[in-house]
Amino acid sequence: MDKLKLNRVDIPPNGMHFLLSAEIMDTEAVLVMDTGASESVLDLKFAESLSIDILPSDEEAISAAVGSSNITTYIGLVHEFKLGNSILTDIKVQLMDLSNVRNSYKQMFNKDVQGLLGGDLLSQMNAIINYKEDSLQFDLPLNDDLVV
Repeated sequence: MDKLKLNRVDIPPNGMHFLLSAEIMDTEAVLVMDTGASESVLDLKFAESLSIDILPSDEEAISAAVGSSNITTYIGLVHEFKLGNSILTDIKVQLMDLSNVRNSYKQMFNKDVQGLLGGDLLSQMNAIINYKEDSLQFDLPLNDDLVV
């Protein structure tokens, strides 16, 4: 069982989000833990700066992102994704332009975020969110068992 300290960001008047640190292909990243997001997402420009493989697709997917109109999404293959002491390899994530999200966090909280950790990975990690301790506990499956 791995345990990460989460960074609570209060959103007036009564809301909050958690941010967490990850290492994606040897690069530090800040992610918003988004239990309402069905899939984990990285900002397209951030992904391109890491040379993350963009997987070919028969169709371009259109997704309704929070706070935006429909935008084009891609599937990226992340060769190494590290949370705490745990490492996932060759996982698929959504890639899209998150500039509206990134700009909001930068202006409101002076935080530079690179993506969202969504329900897909949280559920497969058997994640437990402890709101009193601002922490995330998880057990990563063997990578062969990870379906993303």
